[in-house]
Amino acid sequence: QRQLTQRAREAQDQGDVSQAADLLTQAVNADPRNCETRLELSELLLEHGSPDAATQHLRRVVAQNPDDPRGYVRLAQGRDAEAESLLRTALELDPGNPTGLLLFAQWLEKQGETGQALETYYRAIPLLGNPAEAELRIAAIKLRAGQNTQATALLRGVVENSQACPA
Repeated sequence: QRQLTQRAREAQDQGDVSQAADLLTQAVNADPRNCETRLELSELLLEHGSPDAATQHLRRVVAQNPDDPRGYVRLAQGRDAEAESLLRTALELDPGNPTGLLLFAQWLEKQGETGQALETYYRAIPLLGNPAEAELRIAAIKLRAGQNTQATALLRGVVENSQACPA
């Protein structure tokens, strides 16, 4: 199984997503209880336009590993109807899950709960490897609220951050 996952990563690095998915599927079939491999496969499927297949794997991850927040967080991506309960479960299991916090803040923002969204974005920032997305979202909220000086300071920090992408 380790060889299959290694070959899958190599195929993905070479741009052969189909081969990578096939190899990871073989690895999952060889050991259906391996959460790490199933998460890796679901991530690949999500990134490359197979959300239904990814969802099936993620639901299995959650069923087999109900105490692992990663399955809940990944399952919440793109699911507005289920997102709140999935993210709340993930954050009860791991209150410092950076991706869970970022997604929950985005969900709160969509619901019009800007105060709670801001608070959640601020909680996520020190936990994120690259906080640019959270800072950009905070700046957008500040701009909509007419707090241009605060927004400008945040945007300046994002621009000066070498980890932030040019966009």
